[in-house]
Amino acid sequence: MNTLHIKTRFLLLLVLVITGLTVYGAWSFKTLNDLKVGGDLYQRISRTKDLVSDILPPPEYLLETYLVTLQLASATDKTEQDKLLDRIKSLKNDYDTRHDYWAKAELDAELADALLTQAHKPALQIFAAINDELAPAVRQNNRDVIALAVKKLLLSMTRTGLQLTRQSL
Repeated sequence: MNTLHIKTRFLLLLVLVITGLTVYGAWSFKTLNDLKVGGDLYQRISRTKDLVSDILPPPEYLLETYLVTLQLASATDKTEQDKLLDRIKSLKNDYDTRHDYWAKAELDAELADALLTQAHKPALQIFAAINDELAPAVRQNNRDVIALAVKKLLLSMTRTGLQLTRQSL
């Protein structure tokens, strides 16, 4: 290196800097393409999220709660009943968590009213009916009260769904 002229040393340093910047630029460009909206990583995350949303019902939707309620109504084993009651509590917690999330989100006024008020009141009534009517009847194994509570829940869910559907149309 000592035998090289200053001009050669400078050109070598310049080539190293340009090569380094070119490699860094190519790496940066590739990273940005991978991470940008529509990039490879974004597509994988989007597909995974779509798959999960296709498989699992959303917590704000009470269909799974109703399904577990039907399972609870037909359960005769005390252990199974306890598991299903715990599942209903878990679904209620999931519902509350998502409701709080959407309450803090910036939604259009009309959408916020439909989700946070019009759909929330009946949902609370449904969870209250499960806890206040169905759960005690299941613990007492009172089949008549269980059947009546399930019919009441179905009617309440149907009415709520029809009201919200009419309003959204």
